[in-house]
Formats: sequence, C-alpha cells, structure tokens
Amino acid sequence: MLATPVFAQSGAPDEGARIAAIEAEIDATVTEAGALAHSRKLAAANDLSGAASALEAYLIGDEKSAAVRADYAVMLCRLDDMAAGKFEGAKLVSMKAAPDLIAAVTAVCGALPDPAKLALGEELPQ
Repeated sequence: MLATPVFAQSGAPDEGARIAAIEAEIDATVTEAGALAHSRKLAAANDLSGAASALEAYLIGDEKSAAVRADYAVMLCRLDDMAAGKFEGAKLVSMKAAPDLIAAVTAVCGALPDPAKLALGEELPQ
C-alpha cells in the first residue's frame, strides 16, 4: 500500500491554489508601480515581512529603483532591522535619490550613515 502525500490528504491546503497565489503575487510585482502597490497593501494588512519580501524581490531585477529601495529601507526599519534599513538608505544617498525619498527613510530610520564610510567597511550605527 502506498502512502498518500501530505498535500493530497483531506484538510491539507490545495497545492494548486497556493501555486496560483504565488504566481499572482509575482505577476503583481513585475513593474515598479506594481511592487510598490503590492507591498503597501501587505503593509496595510500588517504583513511587514511580506511587504519587505515583495520589495526585495523587485530590487533583484531592478537595483536602481530609488522608490522601491526607499520603501524597502522603511520596511526594514519598521521590522526593527535598523542596520539593514540604514544601509539601504545610505545606498539611496549614494544614488543621489530624490530628497523626498531620503527624507521618508530618515523619518522612520533616523540619520543615515555616510555612504563613503560604508565603502571603507565601517560599522553601521544601530
């Protein structure tokens, strides 16, 4: 007698539905505007980890998106990962991002480290 796979047992989540949900999330975050909208929707539902993950996934394909990087830095700080949030904020400064994006990050994360000092391997302030 063969064992029934866990996902095929009654009461287990529908694997097809989970795959469809993952594919829908990927489709929603293909563009910068989509990634920002999706992450803000997740953050509004108190899913800060999901919001940060959606932004990080977008940045893998478009590392120069200042708007996404700013929101990512804010999410990291809201998740109490101040060092990572400030590091992402410092990247914005080195990218010469718009002042309003940098201001949004500093409002949540506090003062950002000097990107030149980060390049020398100095510790990030907590």
